[in-house]
Amino acid sequence: MKSFFLQLAFVSILCSCADSSGEVLKPGEKKYFDLKAYFDGETQRLELFDHVKKIAIVDGVKEEHLQDSINFDQELKVFSNADINRPAWSDKYSIDSVFNERKELVQLVYENIDNDLRTKKISIDFEGGNVSRIQIENTSNSAIADTRQLLTYLPKTGYTIESKQKVTLSEDNVFVVEVKF
Repeated sequence: MKSFFLQLAFVSILCSCADSSGEVLKPGEKKYFDLKAYFDGETQRLELFDHVKKIAIVDGVKEEHLQDSINFDQELKVFSNADINRPAWSDKYSIDSVFNERKELVQLVYENIDNDLRTKKISIDFEGGNVSRIQIENTSNSAIADTRQLLTYLPKTGYTIESKQKVTLSEDNVFVVEVKF
């Protein structure tokens, strides 16, 4: 009897890793672009920068600072947290791939099919096989507030985090952080 339950559990695990096309993902295999691994690598690369310019705009008021050090692991966590590589989400995003005339990948676009998920869209542009831009759209809705977040990462120049929040019985809030390498 115990063996039966172990076999049932094993089959359940295999089935939970399959996408809608019947493809079975192997343990550790990613169906979508691995944002977490990408930004872990970028964190290490960016630690070499001596200083960065950080601009913050809160409800139209702008502050600009030149910083000698910045915790990129913490700063880029908002990007890596948008990673959609979870077995339960393997069939929750449509995938669109764009190739150039030389059959090189120039863009990947993931759009959610399930409106309950926070990450709505991820667009990744490539040049010469390397990431040239990542744009992520996140939303969250509650009885109190609706939030829209647009994240843009340009590996050669910097990144922008733009958040717009509509709060019930209050004014809308807009918050923008821009970091230039």
